[in-house]
Amino acid sequence: MFNRLITDHAEKLPLRALFLFALFSFIVTGCETGGDNDSSLPLAAPTSIQATPKNMAIELRWTRVAKAQGIEPTFKVYYNTVEDFASATDSGLDPIPESEQTGMLWTKITNLANDTKYYIWVETYFGSFGKADFIPVTYATPVPPAEKPANVKATTGDTIIWLTWNKS
Repeated sequence: MFNRLITDHAEKLPLRALFLFALFSFIVTGCETGGDNDSSLPLAAPTSIQATPKNMAIELRWTRVAKAQGIEPTFKVYYNTVEDFASATDSGLDPIPESEQTGMLWTKITNLANDTKYYIWVETYFGSFGKADFIPVTYATPVPPAEKPANVKATTGDTIIWLTWNKS
């Protein structure tokens, strides 16, 4: 009986080993490829975008995003007058480093209408790994420069100066 028990298990051993090897290979391969994405790492996106309104323009700054397995991220900047990414315009701009010390990237969207609210999205790409899932949104409204006053006059008193001017 002992001999029969060993023989039965010995016959099933190669089949069990093959099954375990296939299961292990599937799990390891799935973890290495990350499923649909080639990376099991989360792909980072900017966590905060600073939008500064200018005359017919908006300046954007954000902190650099870490590399994903050695791949430097690239960015696309989109904007729209409504909060709808699907119909947003690709600015075609490439951000440039503001300085090596700050770690900030900078770009400027121009030829915008003043006093119009613009929504802005920054999409992060990592080459063959794909793009980050998170696309931050911010908004800003370009403003015209302040008008310079005309006919500025100063009148002095004993302890006071009166300023008068006309609107340009």
